[in-house]
Amino acid sequence: MKSSCTVPGSSPCMTSREVEHSRQLAYNLVWKGLPMSIAQFMAGYATELVQRTLQHLSMVAVALALAIGIAVPLGVVITGHDHVARWVIGAASVLFTVPSLALFALLVVALAPIRQGTGNVPAVTALTLYSVLPIVRNTYVALRQVDAATVEAARGMGMTSSQ
Repeated sequence: MKSSCTVPGSSPCMTSREVEHSRQLAYNLVWKGLPMSIAQFMAGYATELVQRTLQHLSMVAVALALAIGIAVPLGVVITGHDHVARWVIGAASVLFTVPSLALFALLVVALAPIRQGTGNVPAVTALTLYSVLPIVRNTYVALRQVDAATVEAARGMGMTSSQ
């Protein structure tokens, strides 16, 4: 659910209620000049910690599902083509070397014209892009290392090379 932001000068995705809550959190972290203990913090913000943890887990689950949907078929396709495999794995490796903050900043700018510059969309997109390399590489390596005798037995049972 998207909310309109009403506080000028704040993060574009924060409502005035969220900004006030953030200020209160910052104030509470240092209470009367004494740092708040971790136990006090967790007790005071247990509901929000659970909510943010569930939000994080759902974003990771969506990103992982998207990455698997992209990378496993790609890994299967490139298994029979060494030249293409080098290019695909090389491109994914280059993407993987981009620092996460830089990728997130690029996504914020790239997604701004469609009003998705901040929030879940760039975070899920970045997580998906970072997940593609390990999944493609592992799919490719796993399929390349299937024993030749097993492949021959499968062909003897009537399976095609694409199966």
